[in-house]
Amino acid sequence: MDTGKAIALLGPNGGTPAEYIDGTRPYAGIAPIVCVPTTAGTGSEVTRSSVITESATHRKLTLKHAALRPLLAVLDPKLTFTVPKAVTAATGVDALVHAIEGYSCKVNNPISQALGAKAMRTIVAALPKAFRDGQDEQARYAMLEGSMMAGLCFGSSDVAAVHCLAEALGGLYDTPHGVANSVFLPYVLQFNAETETAVHADMARHMQFAGDSDADDRAAQPLIEGVREWTRHLEIPKLRDLPGVREEDFSRIAELAVLNNSTPSNVRPIGYDDYLRIIEQAYEDVG
Repeated sequence: MDTGKAIALLGPNGGTPAEYIDGTRPYAGIAPIVCVPTTAGTGSEVTRSSVITESATHRKLTLKHAALRPLLAVLDPKLTFTVPKAVTAATGVDALVHAIEGYSCKVNNPISQALGAKAMRTIVAALPKAFRDGQDEQARYAMLEGSMMAGLCFGSSDVAAVHCLAEALGGLYDTPHGVANSVFLPYVLQFNAETETAVHADMARHMQFAGDSDADDRAAQPLIEGVREWTRHLEIPKLRDLPGVREEDFSRIAELAVLNNSTPSNVRPIGYDDYLRIIEQAYEDVG
């Protein structure tokens, strides 16, 4: 879908994605866009973004404009019945991270938080069912619905550090985006929750990893533990098990994450040293 959006922009107008991002070319004359998602994950069918990898630099660039928002999105759960288990898991985690970051980032707002809260609750409940049984139409529909709401959530605010790291990793190694999100998610949550306890406690309640009556300081930590256990059951590999990952590339991954336009949106200020520490923590996790 992101490729289709870029074609709808560049086809009639020419140029390269970078020229639209830096303002050299205007977002104008875009062909009409209709999206029919066949995975429940990116939410691109309702966003104004298109993420494109620049092959020369391995950077993931984001085209972003209201004109890139599709005119029509068609959600049919039967089109996701044959999605393999590994892809179901990875794209589903991507959707959850959209909801988490759109809900908690610095530029959140009442709309993104309302959509994110519903998306988090829906995805956490539905993804394990869709993973276990790909023909479960109710679970597949719920995942498409959750993914769409998560797309509207972060499309109304932004993503943050998890995506910055995931896009850096994906740009270097072509790691599936949802897998890259999953390997970093618990460590970014831990980093952010150290100073932003209340918003993480709220998310724990929305995902039902904590009770509604639990105090903030008791609710935040179950979020990290709950997410870690939830992803473990989805059989997503650890960072050290991903093809091509080398410790000597960690500094480059951290550098690319810092350069990501969404780094300033992270709920807690984050820089190169923080990113590097998170990468190292994820790599050391063998559990």
